[in-house]
Amino acid sequence: MMAVFFVLLLSLTANAELVDRIIATVNDDVITLSDLNTEGHAYFQAIISKVPVEHQAAELEKARKEILGHLVDQLLIKQKAADIGIKISKEDIDQAVESILTNNHISIEKFRHDLQSMGTTEAAYRSKLKNQILKSRLVSFEIRSKIVITDEKIKQYYDNNYTAEQSKATGYHILQMGFLWGNKYRTKTREEALKNAKYVKEKLLAGGNFSELAHSFSDLPSAEDGGDLGQFKKDEMAPYMAKSILAMHVGEVSEILQTPVGYQILKLKAAPGHEIPKLADVKDEIKSILYKQEGDKNYQDWLAKLRQKAFIKYSL
Repeated sequence: MMAVFFVLLLSLTANAELVDRIIATVNDDVITLSDLNTEGHAYFQAIISKVPVEHQAAELEKARKEILGHLVDQLLIKQKAADIGIKISKEDIDQAVESILTNNHISIEKFRHDLQSMGTTEAAYRSKLKNQILKSRLVSFEIRSKIVITDEKIKQYYDNNYTAEQSKATGYHILQMGFLWGNKYRTKTREEALKNAKYVKEKLLAGGNFSELAHSFSDLPSAEDGGDLGQFKKDEMAPYMAKSILAMHVGEVSEILQTPVGYQILKLKAAPGHEIPKLADVKDEIKSILYKQEGDKNYQDWLAKLRQKAFIKYSL
C-alpha cells in the first residue's frame, strides 16, 4: 500500500482528487506535500523502477524523510541568509551557469538538452543553483571566514599523513580519478570526457587539490573517497596503471591516461623505498584539505544549532 501511495504522490499534480497540504512548519515558513513531491520526484521514480516491490515501501519512506530533512535545512539556510541580508541576483545565477558551460565545454543548447533528458527544466536547475550559491555565501560568512589553519596543524597533518604514511608503506598508495562517457555519466562522448580530463589536469597543474577535484569531477566510485584507492602491490595493478605508477615519484601526478573504458589521472601518495615530499611542496595542498575538513565539521555543528533554535513542526 505504501508503494501505491508514493506512486500517487508522484502524480500529484495530475490528480485533482489529491489535495496539497502542509507537512512541516519551519519558523514562519511551511513545506507542502507538493514541495516534497517535486523535490523527490526523480529519487522516488528511481526507487520504484529499481527496487524490488517488497522493499519499495521501506526505501520510499526512508527517502521521504531524508528529502523532508533536506527541505527543512534549506529553509533554515534561506531564513538565516535573509536575516543577515544575503541576496542572490539573476546576474549571480547567469554567471554561475556560464561558468558551468565553460568548465564542461558545452553550449547552452546542449546544456538545455541534457537537462530535458534528465527530466528537469532550466528554471528548476537555476532554482537549485540559486540555493547552492546562497548556501555557499552564507557558509563563507558564518563559517569559512572564521577558520584558521595554523602552521602547527599543517605540520601535524604532514607528519601523520606523509612521514608516517611513507614509513609504513608496503605497497603503492594510489589516488585516482576517471572520466567516462555514456548515458549514465556527465559526458556523452569520448571527446567530451577528454575535455573534462584536460580541464582537471590544468587545475592540478595550477595547484588544485587532487582529492577535492576527484570528488567533484571523477566518474569512478572512488570519487566518494576523494579518489583514494589504498595500497597495491606491483602485481595487483592493471598494466596501464603499473606502467605509470612505477615511473612516478611520491606526490607526483600522472599525465592523462587512456584506459579501455575512459581516461584517468593518478597520483602516487606513498611507495616503498621512495623519498617523502618536502613540506614546502605540499603545504598548500595540506592547507586546502584541512580547510575543507574544518569547514565541513563546523557546518554540521552550525546547522545543528540552527535547528535547535528554530521552531520546527512536522504534520505528516
